[in-house]
Amino acid sequence: MAKAHIKVFGIKLARFSANIFLFLGLVFNVPFSYILAAIIILSVVSYVIGDLVILRFAGNGIATALDVVLFVAGIWAVAHFIGFNYDMSHMFALLVVIGYLVFEESVYHVYVEKEILGTRKESLLAAIDKY
Repeated sequence: MAKAHIKVFGIKLARFSANIFLFLGLVFNVPFSYILAAIIILSVVSYVIGDLVILRFAGNGIATALDVVLFVAGIWAVAHFIGFNYDMSHMFALLVVIGYLVFEESVYHVYVEKEILGTRKESLLAAIDKY
């Protein structure tokens, strides 16, 4: 079971690393130490609270919404901490990243449900074949 947690958390860490680095590093041009801190903090909090607790009891939609709120709060906190003033072009870039994050998290949560929570949901094709 510990191997499964390490694998699933590693996937989340890699995904958050890519998303946060692309947004904070390329759009905001934030120093790497701040990016690394944001990646570690947001990944751990999102995995423990969102994927292990909220996903189990509230489902994919609520867990995805929580991940988006954590991501935006983390980006805002880092930007606020370094004194960055953002404009509409930065907001548009953030919306694009959030749109991608929503899709990515929804797919990831299905994987977490299967690998960690043991929830085996029926495939779409199997559900269609019933009717």
